[in-house]
Amino acid sequence: MINFNGQIIAQSEEKIPLTDRAFQYGDGFFETIIASKDKIRLYEYHWERITYSLRVLRMSCNLSVNQLKQEILDLIAHHDSEDSFFRVKVIFWRKAGGLYTPSGTDSNYAIIATHTAFSLQKPDVKKVGISKNIINHYDASSAIKSISSLPYVLCGIEKNERALEEIIITDTNGYISEASAANLIWFDNNQFFTPHLETGCVNGVSRRFFIKALHQKGYLLNEVKHRIEDFTDQTELYNINVSGLQQILQVEDRPMATTRNGYEILHVLFADV
Repeated sequence: MINFNGQIIAQSEEKIPLTDRAFQYGDGFFETIIASKDKIRLYEYHWERITYSLRVLRMSCNLSVNQLKQEILDLIAHHDSEDSFFRVKVIFWRKAGGLYTPSGTDSNYAIIATHTAFSLQKPDVKKVGISKNIINHYDASSAIKSISSLPYVLCGIEKNERALEEIIITDTNGYISEASAANLIWFDNNQFFTPHLETGCVNGVSRRFFIKALHQKGYLLNEVKHRIEDFTDQTELYNINVSGLQQILQVEDRPMATTRNGYEILHVLFADV
């Protein structure tokens, strides 16, 4: 079952025409959310980014913050399963009309929920490389999760072709930007760091959560423009996204610190949301 514009229907019932702007132009965005039958993790951060994305793309939607939350929970309730967690994808796209220049601002939306084995602690990764094919750049839409996701698709293909566990994208100046499906945080000298949005990285929900939560605990999360060579022997490097935390042990031929001082701080904060 899916939710399409507020109605729960069988997925096979919804037929999207080839003239749809999502298909024609990738004119939309999405949110990936972890939820259970009675709780949506970090929902306020997701809603904040949804409203920001609507503004950036000049799209309109009649959903309210509480209405979307209830529709997600209602869709999960339709799943006849005892599974604890669901991976929820909420997609917004502009309604048909126009060529590159749209004729309106009204949007469609769909909600899809699938079972997921959620765990905050993901296995460490060592076979991590720098993408040779994709370079990020900063623009008005780079911080949102556009449904035009070809750069990340190509990163996934490159990752498989090079037999890597993860791949890191840099920007046009060689600064670290993000991983293939996650933001990056590193811990060094009792401080946290994350790539600046001007490197073209997505402004992830977990990224924004940790900026606020770490500040409240007295830690700095510095938004920076760093290259791989700026890491020290004490730098602990982590992937972060809504599905959990993951330590990166090596990038190309450069080992990272294997201590977990930063991880323990991040894990405690993330487990309590």
